[in-house]
Amino acid sequence: MFSSSSDVRLTGTLLTPVGDPYERRKFQIYKDNVRVAHGKTSLDGRFCVSLESSLLIEKTTLAFRICKEKKIADDYIRSQDTRANLKFLRERTEVGETFVEVDYQEEKEKEATVSVGDIQFEKEFEKEQVPLSYYWHIAKAAVPPVLQSLLSYTLNSLDILDTRGIEQILEEFGVDDSKRVELTPENTWKLLTNGICPIYFKKAGDEFIAEIKWSKYPLDKLKSLPDVTLFFKKSEKPDEDPKMTRLEISFREQLEPVEEGDTNRTLEVYTEENLIHGLHKANSAIFLFGETIFHLAWGHIYDAGIAEAVHDYLHGTVIGELLQPHCEYTRKITNEFGGPNIFKKTGALNNSGQSVEGIAEMMGDYGGAIDPFTFWPRKKINNNHVFAIAQRLHFKLILAGVTQFFEDNWQQISSSKEWGPLHLFFKRVHKNSPVYRPWEGIDPARGSFVDANEIEGRPNPDAPPRTKYKESDRDVKAIRRIALDPEKPLGKDKELAIRFFTHFIHMDTFWHSWIHMSQYKGFISDNAPAPHLLDVKATPISLEDYGDGDFGNITKEDAIAQLKLLQTFIQFNTEMYSILDKKVHPCIRKRVKAATEQYLALGIDPKKDIQRSVVI
Repeated sequence: MFSSSSDVRLTGTLLTPVGDPYERRKFQIYKDNVRVAHGKTSLDGRFCVSLESSLLIEKTTLAFRICKEKKIADDYIRSQDTRANLKFLRERTEVGETFVEVDYQEEKEKEATVSVGDIQFEKEFEKEQVPLSYYWHIAKAAVPPVLQSLLSYTLNSLDILDTRGIEQILEEFGVDDSKRVELTPENTWKLLTNGICPIYFKKAGDEFIAEIKWSKYPLDKLKSLPDVTLFFKKSEKPDEDPKMTRLEISFREQLEPVEEGDTNRTLEVYTEENLIHGLHKANSAIFLFGETIFHLAWGHIYDAGIAEAVHDYLHGTVIGELLQPHCEYTRKITNEFGGPNIFKKTGALNNSGQSVEGIAEMMGDYGGAIDPFTFWPRKKINNNHVFAIAQRLHFKLILAGVTQFFEDNWQQISSSKEWGPLHLFFKRVHKNSPVYRPWEGIDPARGSFVDANEIEGRPNPDAPPRTKYKESDRDVKAIRRIALDPEKPLGKDKELAIRFFTHFIHMDTFWHSWIHMSQYKGFISDNAPAPHLLDVKATPISLEDYGDGDFGNITKEDAIAQLKLLQTFIQFNTEMYSILDKKVHPCIRKRVKAATEQYLALGIDPKKDIQRSVVI
């Protein structure tokens, strides 16, 4: 099907349901659910694309799909350079489909051109519609905060001076004394190990060091977002967490990015005697870094890009049967709901000191550190490191399931009919991946990583070197290219494909579910391994005036935005999209179900706490 052969030019005109030409519209062409060509019409709807003649040896039915496509960041980001670096961040929706039968007889077509004439679409549609049940779950989840907002509006209309304080706003959203988070070094450690920001620590002597820097990225608010360095003295006891000994907080004095070592900044140093006075500032940076990188860049954006490639190339293949449940709604939810929540002015992250450009650039940079071929879950620091323990359990189960799937189906997967789409899939993933950028952010002089298994610290001798997509590219791509031969697997293609799909399913299920749930689990459970993020005194998403006042001086508007978003998450019924759903392939579902007791021992109910895909 994908053998090398001469190309055939396919020409025609695409017309709307009312007979007008589709002007400058992108389209995709599929055969047997595999994308074989794509293009863009001219002003009068005409198109010309190249197809391999082997695709048209007999009468062939091709599916034409009209697309609406845009870069997610384009509506919000002014910088051309920033937008260019975010080509992988895009929204594409199929809005029309029709089928055309092509009869190509090679010996009669001397000019190797086939005209299919006018192709009129009957009606527009949305290929990956989110079901009404999903919208209902979103609406239902949003009811409590909406009602609270209406209540707040009513109170404001009766109270011209708006005398409500943050305390009253917290109570309106259900964060009463029993739900408050204690501001302690111990809770900050939990945010960095089991919570929203599972950071990669460096070690220096008997200390663990965590550092979060924003210097490279533009801000849109001063005195709001500090660079943070935290020092913890490790304990030799397996059930005792390291103890925070020092905290450094630094605010820069300009919105534009600054060079490393810039001295135009404030510096606050807190030691064991006064740590509590800097913790809410550190927690704010931890909250924001975790949301931007570990939740959105690694949990949403990466998964949505892979899901789009699965949608284009692997429908109708045996690999597609394994992956489809883990792609369901992922690109749609990330693009339609996630994009605005990330970038627009009322978006939760944009209420912080981060600018839209800064958010986008960070996601591009740290997305460039993802390597599915070397990823291996981190080791536990101690017995309280539940995230690390649970992640290793889950990853090994997924790896065993995917390996078994490949063994059972290898003859079909390795056939030219199935391998051709896989070849195109990995070509797309490579092309659309961000520029490679190794994980960084801590002064190397302060020591090496405690555990770099997830960020290339465990080399895979089977993994090929990173390459550019085309020679004219300036930099190599983050995701390595495999499956280079369109006809058959070569070398270690099988083993590398197993690693890739294991990583994708792991990130799409456990990783995103854990990071997402960490935002609120402590609010609904007394046994959560990390504090929740609804108490804006302990974890404000935004600071004002260096964060020195009560609640870090967070504004009422920012506090309400933070609380509304998190309350929506709490109300959303994630159990409807469980990894134990029958849609999930038995090689995954049965293994996770059989390990339920192991999950429960770690405080995780896989039926409720692990989703089959990124659905919220």
